[in-house]
Amino acid sequence: MSGSLPKLRHPVVLAHGLLGFSQLVVAGIELASYFRGIPERLRKSGTEVHTPAVPPAGSIVRRAAALRDAVRAAAGRGKAHVVAHSMGGLDARQMITHMGMDERVLSLTTLGTPHLGSAIADEIVGRVGDRGRRWALGDAASALAGIGDLATAACRAFDDATPDVPGVVYMAVAGAVDPARVHPLLRVPAQHLADTEGPNDGLVTVRSASRWPGAEVWEADHVDMIGWRRALTGARAQSARDVIVRAGWARLVARLAALE
Repeated sequence: MSGSLPKLRHPVVLAHGLLGFSQLVVAGIELASYFRGIPERLRKSGTEVHTPAVPPAGSIVRRAAALRDAVRAAAGRGKAHVVAHSMGGLDARQMITHMGMDERVLSLTTLGTPHLGSAIADEIVGRVGDRGRRWALGDAASALAGIGDLATAACRAFDDATPDVPGVVYMAVAGAVDPARVHPLLRVPAQHLADTEGPNDGLVTVRSASRWPGAEVWEADHVDMIGWRRALTGARAQSARDVIVRAGWARLVARLAALE
């Protein structure tokens, strides 16, 4: 986010994805935040920002309940903007449509959310199989529930059962990068998706992420979108992709300001 950003009158709630976190704190020292550097830049402009934690590997319904409570607290008697990454976008849609939170949400912007599911989740669920799901306990069972909710069939059923609510503004951002240029950990799934479904961010296709008309497509992979490129690659200098993502966030904030 280069340059100054407009101050938003409504608070912003940043919703994390599967296996995500709000802040990683050890011995009282914050080591990292899920949306890396983004809350700080928004706050610098005077915008109120909330980064709630929800069950990292829970089902959509379980995660949405926690997000609902956080948005209620952030919005008070007013409304909030929700910006959600990956599975967080499905949590937010569940919360808005099925938990009455349209009264507290002015807008929802999803980043790399698999609205139509992810074939990568299909692969994981298929490899685990029914026996693995049946015997999974505790956190493992929770993780399987979360991944299962991202499978193609589950997301398509979710999408059909979760219509948009009038009065809430919905926007989407998808990522598309050559598989050879995504983060190394994403190269195998990125190539698989490119071969079978087309452009993607390493985990989610553009088609699946572009839920609403006018969706933006950033030249960014799944972790670029939330500011993690340099941290994960060890690069010191700002890359062209960093500039693209910063500009994308600046446009996103400008759109939110225009809604107010």
